[in-house]
Order: sequence, then structure tokens, then C-alpha cells
Amino acid sequence: MGRQGLCTSDKIDTFTSKYPREFEKRKLLGEFVLYCKLCKTKVSCEKKTRVEIHRSGHVHQREIGQLQLTPVVNFIIPNTTTKFVSAFLRANIPLHKLRHPALKELFTELRVDYPSESAARRAVQPIHEKNLDTIRSLIKVSIVTCHQIISDFILELQSDDPIRTYLVNRLENMQDLMDIISCTTGLSLEKTAKLRGAVGSSASIERSFSKLGKLLAKDRNFNAKNVEAYICVYCNNL
Repeated sequence: MGRQGLCTSDKIDTFTSKYPREFEKRKLLGEFVLYCKLCKTKVSCEKKTRVEIHRSGHVHQREIGQLQLTPVVNFIIPNTTTKFVSAFLRANIPLHKLRHPALKELFTELRVDYPSESAARRAVQPIHEKNLDTIRSLIKVSIVTCHQIISDFILELQSDDPIRTYLVNRLENMQDLMDIISCTTGLSLEKTAKLRGAVGSSASIERSFSKLGKLLAKDRNFNAKNVEAYICVYCNNL
């Protein structure tokens, strides 16, 4: 039997992702190897051709034939990447930690399907957009509910009652707020002025400032356009 070539962790991950029912990542004699679950042996993945030669072998093809007769059972949690990235961001754990040998070893031993760092980074913006949609929906529901309560109360007031006039004006401002929340491109100068005049301070907002300081630690580098996404997911457990 010829000398087995050394497989890098990235190469092993490539083949286990491509052929999840045939190969898995195992630790043998202190190092990770590409292990064929069908043939019960390790396979050299130093070169792609060696893996393909193994797959085309008689024993492997016979086992694949048996495998195709068995119903597929998916033990991988749906949206695994999304769950991993959301958890890492909410805990303020840098995504580059996914490359740490200790985590890789832990996930492998637990048979957990974990994403690569690049896949995790690609998932940040979609998670951020989903969070924003959820936040907008919650605010809209609150405003609509409040609008209905005030509208019902107005009907019980006299037309010349100053409280009625005040509440009607408040309802008009609520519509402006709905427009601001729904806006995805830009705001008119009038609505921008109203938004700047709004009081936007609360305990949770104050806490977000300290969280932003923790996020922008000296040992971390961020693309400016990604800071909003990271802090939004970090501060909102949605």
C-alpha cells in the first residue's frame, strides 16, 4: 500500500461537504483524516484525483449501490449556518474563531456540521436583513394597535374638545412614523427633521452604546458597512 498523502483540514471539509453520506472527518492518531464511512477506511485527499479513484473503486461503488436503496435520513439541523452565526454574533464571538483548532476538534467529536469562516461571513447580511424585517413588523404592530386605541377614544370625544385635536395630530405623526419605518430608499426633508427631533433614548439604547464599544475592540477589524449588521444582531435576540 502506497504512502497516504497528507490532507489539510480545508480539503477534508470540502469532500465531507460534497459527499456527506460517503465521507466524514475523523481524528486518527492525533490528526484529522478523511474517512470513508462506506469502506471503513481513511482516504488520502492530498489530490482530488485520489478521492475520485477511491470513489470509482469496486468496493465503494458496491456500497453506494446499497446506500441508494436506503432512505436518506437528515440528522443535520436545518439552517445550521444561520444558527451558528446568530449564536456567535449574539455572544460577540469573532467569526474567525471558527478556524480555531479547539472548536474544530470539538465540533468534529460531537459530529456537528459547522460552517467555514467564509460561509459564516456570507450569512451575516441575510441574518441582519431578517432581523430588520422582524423589528419593523413588531414596531408596525405596536403602532397599529396604538392607532386603533386612540381612534376609538377620539370617537367618544366632542369635536371641539382640545384633547381630540391633540390626539388627531398625534395620529398624523404616527403615519409619518409608519412611513419612516417602511422607507428603504430615502426620506423627505420634512420627515427627516421630525425623526431628528424624536427622543430616542432608553435603557436598552444606552446599553447598546457599551455593547458597541465591546464589539469594536482593538483586536478586531471591521468593514464599516458590516458594523451595523453585527451590532444589530448582537443587541437583538430575535
